[in-house]
Amino acid sequence: MDDVRSTNDEPRTTRWAPLGATMCGGLLALIAACVVCGAVAVADELPSLFRGVTVGEGEPGVRVIFVKEEAFALAAGIRAGDHIIAIDERAIDTLDQFADTSRAFAGHRTDTTVTILRGGTRFLTTISLISPTVRAAWDIAFIPDYSLRFVDVSAARRYWTRRAAEQLNQGHDVEAMRSLLNVLHYAPDAYDEALALGEAIVRQGERLWRQRKRPEALGVLQQAVTLYRHAATKPLTEEQWQRLKRSLQHVTEFLQHSKAADHAVPTIRPDQLARL
Repeated sequence: MDDVRSTNDEPRTTRWAPLGATMCGGLLALIAACVVCGAVAVADELPSLFRGVTVGEGEPGVRVIFVKEEAFALAAGIRAGDHIIAIDERAIDTLDQFADTSRAFAGHRTDTTVTILRGGTRFLTTISLISPTVRAAWDIAFIPDYSLRFVDVSAARRYWTRRAAEQLNQGHDVEAMRSLLNVLHYAPDAYDEALALGEAIVRQGERLWRQRKRPEALGVLQQAVTLYRHAATKPLTEEQWQRLKRSLQHVTEFLQHSKAADHAVPTIRPDQLARL
């Protein structure tokens, strides 16, 4: 019988080795410069990039036996029957090499390139923890909280929306931003939550500015403007549209009052918006 190893918590065949890490989600952080409102996770809280992948012996490299539906590898296009022949351009020739690489990455890496051989054709793909839905819809790099599993998308949206409302009521904007981004991970068309996220980002930017953390504040405000630009292209209701315009007016007035606009933060005036 082939030697088979899995990143799951259950043994698949005779010799099993767990390659996963603690399945905890990302910890949202606001960081300086251009990467703001992105997801930064504490090292031991990042799940394994190869979670949900079962591999076995099979030259060249290692043969993919099974890929779970929720696996990050599945989103990267990796399928059962593929051969993994390199990770980060380093050759993978044995199960031990695959296991060692996976363990080394778990808790430390948010993405990696994988070279796949399928039917004689070689191709390169990227496995990433970053939410593809949030990145595609809102241009924000965010690692969702993968520690929680839900029956369906509706349940996930209800849970994170409820948590965000509680956190906003308590004035915990950073925690609320993480929850709102988790909502958008499951439901990228949750426009009320997206607008609430933008408002929370702006408030955080204003706090940082008052604390004289100018580079961080400008980066956060830049992210808010980016989010609002994307929101302006969405099919918003009239109420949502007016909320967006009010938020933009607030950002513009703050930048003018604080003279933050002198620091080259691009802004959008409400009268410059056109519904698409």
